[in-house]
Amino acid sequence: MTASKSLKVNPEKIQFMGRTLETIARNLFANLRQADKDSIDVIIVQGIQYEKTGFAIMNRLKKAASTRISVQPKSN
Repeated sequence: MTASKSLKVNPEKIQFMGRTLETIARNLFANLRQADKDSIDVIIVQGIQYEKTGFAIMNRLKKAASTRISVQPKSN
């Protein structure tokens, strides 16, 4: 995808994974498998701290990324 292309967001495909790191970790694999079944091209994830469970989640997401990871600084 080039920067000139815009993303079409389908509200039916937006998936909330949980409020706690433990819940997110529990839901991660099922959601990645479902995204694959639904032929989802782009997954956007709000980053979390690289500590303990957060490290495991972000590591799994990095391994699942097939082409590019873009890190955007937090805006205030």
